[in-house]
Amino acid sequence: MSSGSAPVDTLSQGGDTETSSQEQSETNDACSWSPSWPADTHLTFNPGSNKIMLTIQPPLLQTTIQDGFENLRASLLFENAFPEPNLTVLFVRKTLIAAARSRLPASVNIYNRLLLDDEYMNKISHLVSGLSLKDMSLTMS
Repeated sequence: MSSGSAPVDTLSQGGDTETSSQEQSETNDACSWSPSWPADTHLTFNPGSNKIMLTIQPPLLQTTIQDGFENLRASLLFENAFPEPNLTVLFVRKTLIAAARSRLPASVNIYNRLLLDDEYMNKISHLVSGLSLKDMSLTMS
């Protein structure tokens, strides 16, 4: 058995109390695998903070987010001008995905990441709507 397979074996057995914390960390890393996304999907944060600025994003991502703004405006005008908070989250997600889909094939990486990476979608949604999913759930309580 190679040393690379030991952490996976340990996890499949429900965890071993004699397993070192380093092996457990490697096991957790192996199980929480996520694809590494292409550079054109990476979000750029404002230097010195964890805030995302639209103007410093890669050009295709910036255009996709701007299209999301326009799609959201149209959705609010023609579908529901005063949506409930839970619908607002769906509108934002729908408009961002539609914006990325409209730029296929160039935006295929952004489109896939929006569909598969919830954290990524939440960060971009915050740019479009100003409210996070957490804020929405608080207003519904």
